[in-house]
Amino acid sequence: MPEVLWLGTALKDLQEIKDYYETREEGLGQKLAQEILSIEQVLTHHPLAGRIAKDLYPEHRQMIRGHYLIIYRVEGATVKIVAVIDSRRDFLAVWQSKNR
Repeated sequence: MPEVLWLGTALKDLQEIKDYYETREEGLGQKLAQEILSIEQVLTHHPLAGRIAKDLYPEHRQMIRGHYLIIYRVEGATVKIVAVIDSRRDFLAVWQSKNR
């Protein structure tokens, strides 16, 4: 089974999402973060389950949790999650603005 590794960029994205929603409603940020983190269960068993991220082809894949795209790549026996991006935003603009 592959190991799932959250890179610093993805952890920062996740923290920003959590902080934002916590200001909206107490507990909401934590709930959303847990939903996003649940992607690990899928990726541990099915690392190629996500579709290929066409703009980041060939090495990146993506899966959706709620309104969020989880961007990852598979390197050997490791799944590296590199970003969590709101799917309602201009994906490429966000990706490029964060120098990924």
